[in-house]
Amino acid sequence: MRAPKAGAYGLSLLHDRDSNRKLGLSIDGVGFPGNPASLGPSKPRIAVGRAVVGNGLTPLTIRLLYRRGLFSFGPIR
Repeated sequence: MRAPKAGAYGLSLLHDRDSNRKLGLSIDGVGFPGNPASLGPSKPRIAVGRAVVGNGLTPLTIRLLYRRGLFSFGPIR
């Protein structure tokens, strides 16, 4: 994806596994550039969703988290 210019941007990634264009907490995955080990029931800190991009290509690795248990999210094991 293209950024208008170099800088810091908020970013989240959604894996829409059932292709319904909606976040389904029981099936879909979500990820952020800060790659948290897990997510709880509250929204993540701003630093977790921050991506810093330069003037050229800036590769990002985002680990997707899926629902584990009632109120937590983590990577697929």
